[in-house]
Amino acid sequence: MKIFLDTANIVAIKKLIPTGLIDGVTTNPSHLSKESGDIKKHILGICELLPQGEISVEITEQDPDAVYKQAKLIAALASNVVVKIPCHVMYYSIINRLVDEGITLNITLVFSLTQALMMAKLGVQIISPFMGRLDDLDGQGTGETHRANTGYA
Repeated sequence: MKIFLDTANIVAIKKLIPTGLIDGVTTNPSHLSKESGDIKKHILGICELLPQGEISVEITEQDPDAVYKQAKLIAALASNVVVKIPCHVMYYSIINRLVDEGITLNITLVFSLTQALMMAKLGVQIISPFMGRLDDLDGQGTGETHRANTGYA
């Protein structure tokens, strides 16, 4: 099992590193926008804090060709960077290409078992399901909704 801290806040990361529980950090554009200074330097600072950890950095582009180019640039930042890409059908061929090129990916915004299975089939290393959001939408994220609806709660 791996535990990833979902933040870009250096103070929070430094506070939890000594616990030995953190295997990496997953950031997103919203997290990074809350931090001051140069974003690239900030990401590199996180990478240096956890040199053996996996640091997920999400793409901001939307056009598939631009996503591919940005993913390559993000992957080149540091050896422990993982490129985070939303699970969307328009990116499947890009995800396949990046996996074939040996780029470590974290596929986010996975809302179904089918999506997760397709990403596993493509060889994606990390899949980030949004279970809480599924529960919020009366879906079956954590399974609590399912148990409650079937009388198994």
